[in-house]
Amino acid sequence: MNETYGNNHETAEGPAEYDAFILVAEDNPVNSEVAQFMLEIMGCRVDLAQNGVEAVEKAAKAPYDLILMDCHMPEMDGFEATRLIRKMEENGYAGGQRRMTIIALSGDAQILESGVYLTVGMDDCLVKPYTIEELSTVLGKWLSRVKKSLHLTE
Repeated sequence: MNETYGNNHETAEGPAEYDAFILVAEDNPVNSEVAQFMLEIMGCRVDLAQNGVEAVEKAAKAPYDLILMDCHMPEMDGFEATRLIRKMEENGYAGGQRRMTIIALSGDAQILESGVYLTVGMDDCLVKPYTIEELSTVLGKWLSRVKKSLHLTE
């Protein structure tokens, strides 16, 4: 029998799996690689943006299920990028017909604790560095879990 850990999104076999297309907007290449690696372990398809400008351009073209948005990037920060994506969605110019979930990423816990990310239209937050379990928990709040382990009971 499988044991469920601290949340509904992780089992003894590891993090939950999702059938999701996720944009990681992150200027630090190591952080970007780590996020991509964790997301791929969870079955996600991943696209990368190196700054806010690129994130906005990609969000205009593709129907992402979720965007992980670094708050502090060159050229355009994650807050401004989120404002522009929300404006595009209001005007019908974003990649899909539904509102994309945007998760704030920051190494500065005070920015995230202040809730400023909510005022610009972000939906949730993760403090860097984060674990695969923390990422899985946030994804579980916003995405449908697609692959469930089979549990045989006696």
